[in-house]
Amino acid sequence: MKEKLRPAVGYIRMSTDQQQDSPARQRQDIEALASRQGFRITRWYEDHGQTGTESSKRREFQKLLGDAKAGTFQAVLLSEQSRMSREDIFDAMQHWRKFRDAGVSIITCQRGELKFDNLGGVITAIGAFVAEAHQRAVGVGGSASPQPFLEVVGVVDVRAEPRAEHHQDHDPPDQ
Repeated sequence: MKEKLRPAVGYIRMSTDQQQDSPARQRQDIEALASRQGFRITRWYEDHGQTGTESSKRREFQKLLGDAKAGTFQAVLLSEQSRMSREDIFDAMQHWRKFRDAGVSIITCQRGELKFDNLGGVITAIGAFVAEAHQRAVGVGGSASPQPFLEVVGVVDVRAEPRAEHHQDHDPPDQ
């Protein structure tokens, strides 16, 4: 007896028109993932030429968020987590929460299912998000300096003035 395939949707995003082969590659990767995981893709959502840092401007992504509430699919399949969002981690977590609340899993070709049902799963999802940010900051063959990575994930504000160090031996205590 053939196993019933679970309904899922695929989401594809490319940032620039110079990535013309990206949608086809993403679709191929997602179709292979669906086959391995026992899903049938019921719909595709695609945002071409759209940055991952401004989800409010991505029409198809906004439709995807709205359609998730309807309960017609169990999972959204992505080639990689950054296709969904390259926004600030707190903005990305708002999207994750909407899918979780709708009972929709987020599954990527690179990292599998993002689990949000316990702290370990949330930490793993955040770790994957941070790892992708680090890869973008360092780039292929780039410097391994933590400064660009820390700027990307918001740990370091490059606009901030350097803080003067407080030395107990020389400075009087605050009154």
